[in-house]
Amino acid sequence: HQSRHLPDKLIAWDGICFTVPDSWEIDTLEASHLLIGNDSTAQLEIKWTRTPRRLNPADFIKKFIRQIQRQLDITIQEAPTPHDFRHETDPLGFFFYTWTGHGASGCGAFIFCSHCRRLSLVRFFKTNHPDRLSCQILSSFQDHPAGQTTPWAVFGLALRLPGQFELKAFEFKPGEFRIELT
Repeated sequence: HQSRHLPDKLIAWDGICFTVPDSWEIDTLEASHLLIGNDSTAQLEIKWTRTPRRLNPADFIKKFIRQIQRQLDITIQEAPTPHDFRHETDPLGFFFYTWTGHGASGCGAFIFCSHCRRLSLVRFFKTNHPDRLSCQILSSFQDHPAGQTTPWAVFGLALRLPGQFELKAFEFKPGEFRIELT
């Protein structure tokens, strides 16, 4: 069914916000890391960090790439920006790449926000080039709230909270959840 593959499910966690196909679910949730899959098969991974104010963003991205390659034991190579890719938010810069490792390969993008200085790694597992679906997901990506409130949407929970709230702790168990914000 075609509508199952359209990115229309909102995922929002600690300022990161994007849409994925409805059949995709969060498999791993950490303070600055999401692994999203379909039937427990990895489809998308997102990691993020804040960049230091004193460091040049280009230098930090190079350092981050080296660190990610070591952590994930993958090789990352720069790829051209897809000719039909568009994103409406000015402060976001996209650096597209392909990756290989552990007998698998895929594509992705590093996203740097000059407004909040957050650097995000978005990694797709089932495509070796930015296809239509991955471009749609990347086009929906936001890394900080646009207004006074921040969306939070995980595991069927969807709410908007004041933008100045920060994640302190969380726990998700079958039938129970806890999210502490300060």
